[in-house]
Amino acid sequence: MSSLRTIVPSALLACALLGGTAAAQTNFARDQWFPEVRLQTIALSGDIAPGVGTPFADFDTPFGYPDTTAPWLDEQGNAGVFAHVVDPLDPSKTTSGQWTWNAATASLELVALRGDPAPGTGELFVAFPHPLFEHAPDLDAGIVGVRASTTTIPGAAFSDRSGVLELIVRHGQPLPGGPAGKSFQNPSSVFFADGSVLVPSSWSNSSNDEGFWRDRRGTLQLITRGGLQAPGMPTGVYFDKGGSLHLLGPFDHWEADAEGHIAFNGIVAGPGIGLTNDEGIWIETSDGVLELVLREGDPAPMGQSGYRFGIKLGVRAFGGSDNMPLRFSDAGTVFFGAQVNGQGSDYIQSLWMRKATGELLLVADSPAGSGSHAGMLAPGTGEPFMGRFMRGTVNAHDRLAFQDGISHPLNTLYNTETAIFWGEPGNLALLIATETWIPGLHPGELINGLVLGELHDDGSLFASANLKGGPDGTVRALLHFDASGKPTVLTREGQVVDVHGDGSDLRVVEEFGFSASDHGPQFGLRLVFTDGTAGLFRLDPVP
Repeated sequence: MSSLRTIVPSALLACALLGGTAAAQTNFARDQWFPEVRLQTIALSGDIAPGVGTPFADFDTPFGYPDTTAPWLDEQGNAGVFAHVVDPLDPSKTTSGQWTWNAATASLELVALRGDPAPGTGELFVAFPHPLFEHAPDLDAGIVGVRASTTTIPGAAFSDRSGVLELIVRHGQPLPGGPAGKSFQNPSSVFFADGSVLVPSSWSNSSNDEGFWRDRRGTLQLITRGGLQAPGMPTGVYFDKGGSLHLLGPFDHWEADAEGHIAFNGIVAGPGIGLTNDEGIWIETSDGVLELVLREGDPAPMGQSGYRFGIKLGVRAFGGSDNMPLRFSDAGTVFFGAQVNGQGSDYIQSLWMRKATGELLLVADSPAGSGSHAGMLAPGTGEPFMGRFMRGTVNAHDRLAFQDGISHPLNTLYNTETAIFWGEPGNLALLIATETWIPGLHPGELINGLVLGELHDDGSLFASANLKGGPDGTVRALLHFDASGKPTVLTREGQVVDVHGDGSDLRVVEEFGFSASDHGPQFGLRLVFTDGTAGLFRLDPVP
């Protein structure tokens, strides 16, 4: 079933999203709480599942995180959907499947059901992709991507880019461009609008044995892998996890743009390579060529000479657990974290933007862990950045946002709060911090925790948050900020949802999960209600 409506908070019981529990609603002026949002029902538990003929049971997995089974949206607002349904062969049990939802017709279509034949394998689907951590199918420009396990195959990828679901890659398949006799081991897959599929994979249990492949309409081709010459490095220097201090493989963290081009933190070994020069950042250009854009030991332009990327110990110059993992925009910009040393200081945490033109800009840095380097002041705080740069995002217009810690008023080592900053290099602003109130919260209710989401190309940004001090206790919320920084509470635990849009069926949200569209401020919601029912929805902020 599906219904489309605009949520108007001033309409007391007829509105679709209201702040607080049902008992608390009459105590507050709702007009001041929730701006209009557009909510469309995709499916409710109890609805008959198309292609199966039995009801949807739920939209969760046994040990999944809340967001894993939220609908996955494409640019047209269509959704990929995961669900459990009552098993048509045994009504006392449930089975799982994947559907697509067409936004234009507001209708669901079955993609695959557990027990269906898995194309190209001669086996049956067992899970999507694992019985304990199933999720919605990928959807991009209407093309469906399915990750699944089958009767004996622990990992495979399928796509309907040809009009019917077909096998793209599977565990045990011979490795193109790889060592002789080797095969894919539990390959991952990322699907793109042109029908291409990026395949990161290993071929053994060794962390060195990993690489990237791409399938463009039927042919898997190697991009690069461990053991191959590293572009931009001296002859004989190859991708390898390097010294014993590097616990992971040669490709530490990677990301792909909307066209499927990759960027990654890489580690190398070979002649002249040691712990202080074995890391770098590579990007794939529009013509498919890998280019080294930065190397550990390169000068770091921090306003004066003598600074270099990396620390004296020579581990984790880029990425890893010590720095923000790199982000790669559709404009070819790399936004990344790095440790820097120089001028008698070491362990300087910093953020950088490398534009497609090659321009390298310092975004933020913190006081040195060792030495006198003072670091930048964090706007809106009067204090230096703390250097806990663990999350960041950049859009196609080179606007960025990142998360850092800020000092708690008690100013003790572990009493720190979280803040989100945004803007451009040299022009940053504080967007939001914990221990603050924003419109849309109850009087006295404060933000208690923040997790930065994505910065969209229209300049808007979203974040998830924990709230405290309200009538519902500690709850989770989804926040949206428009390009001017104006906040909106999109949804929260404890809200009331009018699932049919006519006031006849009001349910209170106990838990929610969400996915965010890669193409703009649209969200797929999975809502679990206090009466034990659940539903899937598409949510759009109304400008």
